[in-house]
Amino acid sequence: MKKELKIGFTVFSGLLVVLALWFFRPWSDYSPYKIVAFRSSHTEAQWFANFHKVLPSRRIAPSESPRQWPRAIQDLNVTYEWEGQQKTLQDYMAQTGVTGFMLLQDGAIAYEHHANGSTPETRNMVWSIAKSYTVTILGLALKEGVIKSLDDTVATYAPRFEGTAYGDTSIRHIAMMSSGINFGPENKWGPISLWIKTYFDLTARQLDMDDVAAGMARLTPPGVEFRYRFPDTHVISAVLRGAYAESYGGSVTWAQLVEDKLWKPFGFGGEAFWVISPAGEKGTSWGHAGVSMRLLELAQLGQVYLENGVPYGIQEGEENSGSRFTYGWLDGVSKPNASFQEPAPDSFYAHQGYSRQFWIPQDYDGEFMALGGFDQVLWIDLKRNAVIAQTAAGSRYGGVSPPEQFKLFRAIIAASSAEVIKDVGIQDVGIQDVGIQDAQDVSILTPSHN
Repeated sequence: MKKELKIGFTVFSGLLVVLALWFFRPWSDYSPYKIVAFRSSHTEAQWFANFHKVLPSRRIAPSESPRQWPRAIQDLNVTYEWEGQQKTLQDYMAQTGVTGFMLLQDGAIAYEHHANGSTPETRNMVWSIAKSYTVTILGLALKEGVIKSLDDTVATYAPRFEGTAYGDTSIRHIAMMSSGINFGPENKWGPISLWIKTYFDLTARQLDMDDVAAGMARLTPPGVEFRYRFPDTHVISAVLRGAYAESYGGSVTWAQLVEDKLWKPFGFGGEAFWVISPAGEKGTSWGHAGVSMRLLELAQLGQVYLENGVPYGIQEGEENSGSRFTYGWLDGVSKPNASFQEPAPDSFYAHQGYSRQFWIPQDYDGEFMALGGFDQVLWIDLKRNAVIAQTAAGSRYGGVSPPEQFKLFRAIIAASSAEVIKDVGIQDVGIQDVGIQDAQDVSILTPSHN
């Protein structure tokens, strides 16, 4: 009996040692312990501003010819009525935990505000807004001819998915979030949400998202319903990595593609970081989330669409002038592609519809959105030539309903067409130039990037 107890104790002790080594990983810059320790001891604003430093990530270098932004600053004393109350933009910011808020109007910065420890140089994790960057690269690839058709299957360009449910799905349907794959917020892995399990697999277990997505099964035929499945977007990034691989000598990282196809030609002036798993040279960026950037680079994606994909600094008639998007791409992202994507009060996501990795607000009139968890927003208004970019740490602040947010954003853009109050010329961002509350920088870690 004593011998059996001794063996049992030895085995149990060994398992504890293995578990401790897995949790603390003293040999690595990244570990479950470091994630838990940082998250539990910092605010959400600090967590989002340091996400790319706590988790392994790859750098996206800034353009050597960054876009120069004129500043035409306006006093946005906007009020709006909601449920019988008069509310202000400042009320909204407090209710959503805004860390950054920017308005671009007619190609100029018309308003900029930073709060909750963020500054113009803070790189905030924008969560699922990453999806809209990923699909933008798809639009560029179609124009280049690297992707021949949206109706090609995933496996045509991404051999890893050959023989899988995703492999047989068209690029069009994964772009529309109508893949039919069995994955959604309602799906469970035992008592645990499959979404939570997948993020555990990516962060703590450091699995490759290509492998995770390849193991998923089909629930419904593709192209019959809209269901928000974040692996769909990751698979788009896998398709693009495969499509461009030959031109990069056999393989290319996602961060390199984003840098070469979007950051450089369109003059994105700030570095960004895209999370990978596993850590190291073989790590794969999550195509659906995990990108951290300044507020300005968030707003700039909206400007790319206002200008229909014409690269920064290229004049009409010059070589390579004209849109880098294939014909019809702008319509494809700014409007629903099928009746089941139309926004309505009783739609699957109330008051919000979908297109290709962008959201469509109810009563849309040239407006579409990129949305990320915790109230990250990119609002693009084609008709009124305006962009609103918002970063936030929203979950503990309560937030507002989508219809209230739509009403405010429309009121802001309507007000911004009034007389320009102040023009301070070309951007030279500093704390004195923008509204900043609690101006200490929340970016408190030094990154170690792969």
